[in-house]
Amino acid sequence: MEAYLQIGEKFSMPSLKNVRHSSNLYVNLPGDNEFYILASALLARSGQEPYAIVAVDIDFFKLFNELFGRAEGDKLILATSENLKKLVADVGGIAGYFGGDDFVLLIPWSDLTLDELRHKVMKTASFRYKDG
Repeated sequence: MEAYLQIGEKFSMPSLKNVRHSSNLYVNLPGDNEFYILASALLARSGQEPYAIVAVDIDFFKLFNELFGRAEGDKLILATSENLKKLVADVGGIAGYFGGDDFVLLIPWSDLTLDELRHKVMKTASFRYKDG
């Protein structure tokens, strides 16, 4: 699993004019459109508090599905979403699911360095698969 961080002084969301409300009930996380709406509201309330955007992508997920089957891939997606929800509960912010193996976090930036934040995300979102 890879986590990439983009940190900026200002975070701008795409125009919400034609965005429809959606959520992904499968993983019980907001989908992309709902995530944008929630993130915009959170950022509007937060004033000048800095936030980090974290994109989470499961490496070789297609191969995992091919080797172990879609049911096991679904378990991996669900486990990842549960771990990301735990991270957000711990540090605040929002987790979202954009489909496939793509997740996103909007979390408050703190005094953590990029490496420390990345390590925390990787540790929280990690999943050990045991065959059988």
